[in-house]
Amino acid sequence: MVSSQTLPRPTLPDGYPQLLARLKREIGAARTRAALAVNEELIGLYWRIGSEILEREEAEGWGAKVVSTLSRDLRSAFPEMTGLAERNLRYMRDFARSWPDESMLPQAVAKLPWGHVRCLLDKLPDSVDRHADEVTEAEAGSPAQPLPVAR
Repeated sequence: MVSSQTLPRPTLPDGYPQLLARLKREIGAARTRAALAVNEELIGLYWRIGSEILEREEAEGWGAKVVSTLSRDLRSAFPEMTGLAERNLRYMRDFARSWPDESMLPQAVAKLPWGHVRCLLDKLPDSVDRHADEVTEAEAGSPAQPLPVAR
């Protein structure tokens, strides 16, 4: 077996380093756009799941056992998917309750990672405070660190 260290490096054409750097930037940017699009779609999905649960709890009196069963059945149907635990379904329900207008999701909330949405649900007492904080963070560009929330 020949080590890659013993193979001679081919002579590269002029401009190759610039091409490589540009392609790396394009790949990185495309990956970022794809991740943001996936995040926005998941946030919308989580809102719709939460809205369905909320509607049925209010209209049909769903209780904890139904949500638990729903979680188990969804995880069975989508074993490769994370985020379908009972506790997360309850966050989805609270999410839909806190932001009842789905049309506002693409404007601010959908740009936040789900963990930040959950942090808002845990820390902020009402939808007015939640909305103000979520808009501020979305405008700042969705940081990688959890939101610092003062009480």
